[in-house]
Amino acid sequence: MSDIKINDITYSGVDTILVKTPTGETVEFTEGGKEPVLQEKTATPTTSTFDVLPDEGYDGLNKVTVSAVDSSIDSNITPANIRLGVTVLGVEGNLEPDKPNQTKSVTPTTSYQAVRADTGYELELVAVHAVTSSIDSNIIPENIKPGVTILGVTGNMDVSDVASQIIATALNTEV
Repeated sequence: MSDIKINDITYSGVDTILVKTPTGETVEFTEGGKEPVLQEKTATPTTSTFDVLPDEGYDGLNKVTVSAVDSSIDSNITPANIRLGVTVLGVEGNLEPDKPNQTKSVTPTTSYQAVRADTGYELELVAVHAVTSSIDSNIIPENIKPGVTILGVTGNMDVSDVASQIIATALNTEV
């Protein structure tokens, strides 16, 4: 057993080291044999997958530096193709919407409501009015307990009248 040195690293107590290259080739290193020739490479990202392989005459790679992604990765990353107020990979868009903005006003109801832009428009603003007692015709003072306010309506229900109705119902008579 002896020492084998590869790329400034010494492997002690071995006679042979097998190294698989990125191309799938197995390279054998033995004591006194040739030290592998390794290469440093720089890769620039693209929109496609690619392999980084050593050039002819190199046994492998010892370092691959990948550049940061920027707008040069795609020629379509331009201000004219990006919505105004949005920045993509450092490029601020200046594209105005094709459709004019529309503002809509919605009056609350007791049912679900969907608000959509009219054909040919984009919604810029949807204003929802405050909920008031007009949302339900039963929200009136006579139906609310005295001292309680519901949606701006203060109750003045005659509690004795309610008690009479309950008794009459229980006795099956009219008040």
